[in-house]
Amino acid sequence: MTTAPDQKVRVQYADTDAGGVVHHAACLRWFEAARAEWLGAHGIEAAALHRDSGLVLAITAVQIAFKRPAMLDDRLLIQTRVLTVGRSSIELGQQAMIDGVPCIDSRFSLVCVDVRQGRPARLPDTLTDAGAQNPVSG
Repeated sequence: MTTAPDQKVRVQYADTDAGGVVHHAACLRWFEAARAEWLGAHGIEAAALHRDSGLVLAITAVQIAFKRPAMLDDRLLIQTRVLTVGRSSIELGQQAMIDGVPCIDSRFSLVCVDVRQGRPARLPDTLTDAGAQNPVSG
């Protein structure tokens, strides 16, 4: 199976609140970048998918659980994995770790949408295959 490399992030001033703790909005940016790399590793480029087939992957739900604080200058490793795959949807789990210890867990539900028709569409085969090759239980 094609896998994207884990994404490395260094916490910057702009990522933190007044106390130097990572702000939740920074996590959304990091997870988005890691998902883009994961999708690219599976042959999906968002601009090409939209331009060539009129499809987009829209986020329909987000869950984020903060296990321990990430602070200014911490170096995080972001991992992405498939949790479930449906006909037109995929759920990805993403985790940020510091020195191998989880600090932020997340789940992102995405649905494939045909923007021309304004309705759900079948996922590209490469994403369906990625889920079949990488089942996650629990």
